Parts: sequence; C-alpha cells; structure tokens
Amino acid sequence: MKRRGLPGLIVLNAVLLALLAAVTLSPDASAQGRRRGSYVAVGGTINGTTVGVLYIVDELNQEVVAMQWNEQQSKLVGLGYRNMQTDMASGSGGASR
Repeated sequence: MKRRGLPGLIVLNAVLLALLAAVTLSPDASAQGRRRGSYVAVGGTINGTTVGVLYIVDELNQEVVAMQWNEQQSKLVGLGYRNMQTDMASGSGGASR
C-alpha cells in the first residue's frame, strides 16, 4: 500500500470530523420563532355559496384559516385568516358590525 495518500486522507478525515461537529453542536434554526401547531379541521358553509368551506384552526398559536375548493383551478383557495388572540384582545370576538 502506498503511503503517499495517507496524509491527505488524515487531513480529509479531520476536516469532515470538524464539519460534523459544527453541524451537530450548532443551535437549532427557527425561521420565525413560531411554535409547532396543533391543528383541527372543521367543515362548514358560508351563506350564499354552494361549495363548502374548510376551517383550519391552529389551537396552539390561536389562528384560523378558511379555505374553499375552486373547481376551475382544481386547488384550495384561501378565503380568510383570523388571529384569535387579537380578536379576543379587541373585544370584538372577530364579529363584523
């Protein structure tokens, strides 16, 4: 076996070990500091429409998203978003007047 490549392999292994340590010991990245949600989906209707609505509630972050199926585009379309914490703080409960 040739000993010519042995120092190169040792250096390569040291670099790979340092890279592995840096990735393993680095702090976790968090895009927005947002907690992982706990979701509930509920079907419903909106007055004046024949297509049903899907309400997705994030219990942990207290957010609601309403979505509806668009037959022409064959995809879900977002209808609205509400932050329940903001609604409760304002006292309106999200009701429009």
